[in-house]
Amino acid sequence: MVARWEQLIHGTIADFQDEVELIGEDAASMDAYAASDPAEFFVVLSEYFFSSLELLAERFADLYGCSVRFYRQDPLSRLTALRSGRIQDVHIMA
Repeated sequence: MVARWEQLIHGTIADFQDEVELIGEDAASMDAYAASDPAEFFVVLSEYFFSSLELLAERFADLYGCSVRFYRQDPLSRLTALRSGRIQDVHIMA
């Protein structure tokens, strides 16, 4: 999993850097600071996993899948279930 994760991050950073250069920081799909290095990319990726999960799942589906396995949770499936009425309440456990 680590090797796959590392390959995805490095490949996605390169693609994301191209995106930032092409359309600019303000129009980029994520915080442009993520393109500065792999550690910052991981931090921003983790933030988006919990706060902008639909964007992350759509734009970076493979990384979303790795994050699901890494964090051992799938917030998008919880959100989908909540929206569909399949679950009534979502509790976050510490």
